[in-house]
Amino acid sequence: MFTTSVGIPMDMHYCGGQLKSVAFFGKARRCSELAVPAKGCQFHQVPSQAEPTLARKKCCTDKTAFLELDQNKEISPVPQLSAPQQLLLTAYVLVNWWSPTAASNEVAFHRYKPPLPPRDIPVWVQSFRL
Repeated sequence: MFTTSVGIPMDMHYCGGQLKSVAFFGKARRCSELAVPAKGCQFHQVPSQAEPTLARKKCCTDKTAFLELDQNKEISPVPQLSAPQQLLLTAYVLVNWWSPTAASNEVAFHRYKPPLPPRDIPVWVQSFRL
């Protein structure tokens, strides 16, 4: 919410005039920090002992931009609810939020006990085993 109301800082790293790295909310990675060195850049080749190090750094530049959002947007008005509508909305939220079925993960039929049979089944089928 804060970034949408203020803006977003963006840091860019250019090597040889080409964009190589972009970072939001921080510093962009430099050529020395990238896993793959910049291709085609004569300044990022393996340095020899005779080459001065200052000449190697002239191709890289860093730019920082701040992306601002439109400040002139109108805030949409919040609809006003009447007292019965507020009561209905509050009751709906409370019933659905604190519902006992929502809080319980137990399935209702796990507690089901079947009724006892109305007759004595062994007597009914005349199965008398000793």
